[in-house]
Amino acid sequence: MIAFLAAAVSAWTFSVNADPITDTKIAVIQAFDTKKKVIISLRCENPGSGHITLFATSSEYLGGKGGRQNARNIIYRVDEQIPSMMTGIYRGNDVAVLGYEDMASFLRSAETVKSRIALRFETYSGEYVDAIIPASGAIQNFRKITEFCQER
Repeated sequence: MIAFLAAAVSAWTFSVNADPITDTKIAVIQAFDTKKKVIISLRCENPGSGHITLFATSSEYLGGKGGRQNARNIIYRVDEQIPSMMTGIYRGNDVAVLGYEDMASFLRSAETVKSRIALRFETYSGEYVDAIIPASGAIQNFRKITEFCQER
């Protein structure tokens, strides 16, 4: 019974909320890493745009004050695939991936995840913060946010 309940809990969650000022619907999927030190969120703030943005918040200070001058690499690996890289804009404990090509590549890799997504964030001092996100619920929720973001 306990094994069944554990299997039923999804690491990734999906929600849709309305912006309190514009009433625009915003879709979000998110998951914590296995150590509960990093939360990853993918957001679509403009239905029909097809543009999804990745945000990560770490309990560790990553550094940076926002803007392109604070861009650093994020290395990610889905299951046993070859590691890939995308560019993040760092600010304090947060990082955002805004580039369309980076996000498209990440989503193509992640939509087939079977066990985990590993991410490595570079801090301001050149050290790394690693996050391992379990796959449970990922594929369904990646599909939900992609479909939401393509709808008008």
